[in-house]
Amino acid sequence: MSGVLGVLDGGTTNTRLRVWNGREVAFERRVTVGARDGAMEGGANRLRREVADLVGEARRALGEFDLVACGMIGSPSGLADVPHLVAPVTFDDLAKRLKIVELDEIGTVRFVPGVRTDTPDFAACDVMRGEETEVAGLRRLLDLHGPANFLHFGSHDKIVLTSDDAVVGSRTNLDGELLAALTRHTILAESATLPSEVDFEWWTRGFEAARAHGLSRAAFLTRLAAQRGATREEGGSFLLGVVAHETARLVPSDDAPLYLYGRATLTEPFARHLEGRRLVHVVPQATSDLAALHGVLSLLERSVA
Repeated sequence: MSGVLGVLDGGTTNTRLRVWNGREVAFERRVTVGARDGAMEGGANRLRREVADLVGEARRALGEFDLVACGMIGSPSGLADVPHLVAPVTFDDLAKRLKIVELDEIGTVRFVPGVRTDTPDFAACDVMRGEETEVAGLRRLLDLHGPANFLHFGSHDKIVLTSDDAVVGSRTNLDGELLAALTRHTILAESATLPSEVDFEWWTRGFEAARAHGLSRAAFLTRLAAQRGATREEGGSFLLGVVAHETARLVPSDDAPLYLYGRATLTEPFARHLEGRRLVHVVPQATSDLAALHGVLSLLERSVA
C-alpha cells in the first residue's frame, strides 16, 4: 500500500473519510448518510454515490491513495457484506482477515471485518462493526496495557471488552437511536431538546426516574416536567438521564478500567455518575475522533508484521 491512506469510517447515520499522509490528517469530510439509509431504502445506491463523490473530491485534492473501510459500511446495508469474525478474536487475526473488494466508481477497498459474540445464551449474543477498529486505535493512542473495557456512545451504545491482544466480546443497545426518536418523533419533541451542556441535577433525576419507573414511564415524565415549568434544555438533560439508565445495564461488574468515548454530553455525566464506584476515564473528543484512523494504522502494521 502507498504512504497515503484514506480511511472510510461508515456508521449507522454518517460516513466520514479521513486521509492520512503519514504525518497528519490531510483531508477530512463527512456525509450524513449511512447504513441505516441503505436498510430503509432497500439498497445502498445513495451511500455508494456519496462515498464515490467524497473519495473523488479527496483524490482531486491529494492525488491517488489506498482505501480501508471499517464500520457499518461493510454490512449488508452498506457497500459490501463482509462476514463477522467470532469473538474472542485477536487483533492479529483481525488484521489478517481484511477483505479486498472492488467497487465501481470508488476502486479497491480493504474492509475490516466486524466481530460477532456467539453464546448459547441468546441475550448475551452481539455484533459490532467499527468499534473493533476504534478500540484497537484507542489502545494504541492511550498506550494501554492489560484488560480494558470501552463504552461507546453513538447511534448504538456498546460495551467492548478487550485484552492486550484481542477483542473479547461486546454488548449493544439502541440508546442513541432511541434518544433521537424520542426527541424528534414523539410528543416529547416540544418538551425536550438535547442540550449543549448537561444539567447534572436534571440528568440524575431522569436516571433515578428510569430506575424507579422503567424507561417508558420515565420518558413520559419529561412532558410532565415541562408542564411544571422545566425548560426544554432541562427536559433534555432529564431525558438523557432516563436513557443513560439503560446504558448503565451494559457496564460489566469486573474491575477492568472503563473508557467512555463519544459526545461529551453523553460521556461526562455518565462518568460523573460512576465516580467513586469504579475506575473510569473519559476519552478526549480529539482522541476519539482519531480512533478509527489509528485502529486501521495499527491493523495494517500487524498485517505486514
